[in-house]
Amino acid sequence: MLAYDGKCRTFDMYADGYVRGEGVACLVLSRQDVMMREQTKTLQVPYGVIRSSVVNQDGKSACFTAPNANSQKQLLTKALKRAHLLPKDIAYLESHGTGTALGDPIECEGIRGVYIDNDSLSVSSTFTSTPLVMGAVKTNIGHLEAAAGIAGL
Repeated sequence: MLAYDGKCRTFDMYADGYVRGEGVACLVLSRQDVMMREQTKTLQVPYGVIRSSVVNQDGKSACFTAPNANSQKQLLTKALKRAHLLPKDIAYLESHGTGTALGDPIECEGIRGVYIDNDSLSVSSTFTSTPLVMGAVKTNIGHLEAAAGIAGL
């Protein structure tokens, strides 16, 4: 599962495994209404707004290291609905992207099913003038195990 040369190549034809990393992260949250009210007093500008948060479990997969495309479609669809957004509203998607020849294509299949092929969520099933840019922080810092999710955020 580990990259032979120690380099994670997410979505790359030379992807041959992931790279382990170590790290911790902290996220400071404030309710949006409180932040907007306090912003006028302190001149602080919020860095971002989390409009939706969802979690799921992969369900049945081919093996321990393989994601489940249908579970990913369900997760992404639920997140968009909760945020009152359409797929065309999203410009960047931070993926799990471990850089494995097994996992990355399955993840892309799930993402494609929501952002490209799903007529019920999008205005059209064809590409729009604004592409969906995808990335994975793991290509730069490795897979941080328990901190992998927060690193992606």
